[in-house]
Amino acid sequence: MADLSRRGFLKGAGLIGGVAATTGAAAVIGLTGCSPNSSSDKTQNSLATSTGTTTNIIWDEEYDVVIVGSGLAGATAAVALAIEGNGEKCLLLEKGMNALGNGNSPFSGGSVIYTDAQHQADCFTYWKDLRANFDTTPDDVLEVFVKYMATTVDFFKKAGAQEQDYTLYEPGKVHLLQASATASDANGAASDDSKYSSGSIISCWPEYPEFESSTSVGRMIFSGKVLSTVSKFMLSAIQAHEDIITHKTEAPFTDLVQDIETKAILGVQYNHEGKTFYAKANKGVIMCLGGFERNHTMLQDYLSMPVGYHLAGDGNTGDGFKPCADAGADFWHMNSMAGTWNGAMKFDGSQHSPWFTLGRQYGITVGINGRRYYMDVDYVVSQNWYYYLQGKGDLRTDTACRHGHQNIGGEWPHMVLPEKSWFIFDSAHLEQAVRGGVSPLTAGDPVAEGWAVKADTLEELASLIDVPADELAITVDVWNDSCERGVDVQYYRAPDWLTAVKEAPFYAIRCEPEFINTDGGPVRNAKAQIVGRDGNPIPNLYSSGEFGSVWCNMYQGGGNLSECVNFSRIAIDSILGKLA
Repeated sequence: MADLSRRGFLKGAGLIGGVAATTGAAAVIGLTGCSPNSSSDKTQNSLATSTGTTTNIIWDEEYDVVIVGSGLAGATAAVALAIEGNGEKCLLLEKGMNALGNGNSPFSGGSVIYTDAQHQADCFTYWKDLRANFDTTPDDVLEVFVKYMATTVDFFKKAGAQEQDYTLYEPGKVHLLQASATASDANGAASDDSKYSSGSIISCWPEYPEFESSTSVGRMIFSGKVLSTVSKFMLSAIQAHEDIITHKTEAPFTDLVQDIETKAILGVQYNHEGKTFYAKANKGVIMCLGGFERNHTMLQDYLSMPVGYHLAGDGNTGDGFKPCADAGADFWHMNSMAGTWNGAMKFDGSQHSPWFTLGRQYGITVGINGRRYYMDVDYVVSQNWYYYLQGKGDLRTDTACRHGHQNIGGEWPHMVLPEKSWFIFDSAHLEQAVRGGVSPLTAGDPVAEGWAVKADTLEELASLIDVPADELAITVDVWNDSCERGVDVQYYRAPDWLTAVKEAPFYAIRCEPEFINTDGGPVRNAKAQIVGRDGNPIPNLYSSGEFGSVWCNMYQGGGNLSECVNFSRIAIDSILGKLA
């Protein structure tokens, strides 16, 4: 693996000029740097060009568009070219074996958020509310995103989606959390507003319902028996356009080829079946490689994460970052992510189980010092739609967790958690605290299965998990007192999440931070072009999806999949000359 750290970026920034001074107009850049590969005459020829053109490069293949990465972003780009273009051909590369892609999209919840013409202006307002004071994503980028969101459903229909394949939860309608004679709000209080009664349509999915325009987002979920996820649908669409799309798996991208004088990207280098190939891209290269979830060095450098368990695929190792840096790309949102929250680990660290297998409202979480350190509420998406849609909420005092963004001081930064924590609970709440996935409680004991340790006293439990016994005892005493008062005096956890830890034996489960995805990458403009450090777009180079995501502050669930779909469409329209 190449050096993809911040140091690598800085080193790569100086490579292009050096090659230009010694080799002329064309250079192969990327994971292999700019040094020629002695085993490849084609690389030698490309670096020997001195005429100001690239005629000496021996291209193995020629396409109109090359798309790197076949997750939802790459797949959508290929399909969009097939249905919007005029017969232009593309190469779709995937480094892994899975034709659905080997990053995050096949593992996601599958909700593609969208809006409609009626709610488009409100959605733009909501996007700006989520951005808040993080002004690195310009208005025009958000505006074009929302514009394409308003035609998302029409695009899927053009791509072949039938009504039986998907369910639409429309913008502007009430989201019913539970069906009952009288619905309840997030704190369990009965609502007397008839629009929340049983039979309301499950609809909009606002992660931050405190914002007035939040109900402007709807969601589209593929739910058919065959095309059961958006990734499976898009793969079927690829297969329907094999005359346009050449789809190769086990074909990892390694380099970009750039004209040194014009800075235009000419094509890519990739490996396949033990050989190196050079594919020419006459109209553009679209980078859809995802984030750096599986690159340990980059997680440490940009997110200060010494440990972080990635919940999705293993393909997102940051392969596209250094090639783009070497091509002159600027970068943004490198510290933005969906995470973290705590998942369970077996006591010996040999197996992980996701956050939702722990009922955290039935215990507390402590660090290796025996103290609580956060609200220990782990959600992926806000659970308080109902409460806020009734006008009862306040963004500054909410007690939820939203894709790892915790309420800290009334604001919502993402929280990087400690390497190791312990979930503490008592025997009175064993079944609620340990849910399916960690231990099949109907079949056995989480202690016997290696997920938990138990002890008759807190002092003994502290010894088993190596935390200070006096600190753990004080922490539990303070917590139990808060439960009696009905107020978490330390971190203000919600009143209905105050469960005392009193009844022996006591239990502890090891926890480590987990997350879904990173959002950082090359700067993207309103045409989905990758922008250079000089502020100008790099000719013929585009991006989509989380590789340079627009999300920079608060995140709306389904937003990454939506930008996979819509920025790929924007990139294709840019390449086809349909955007001014």
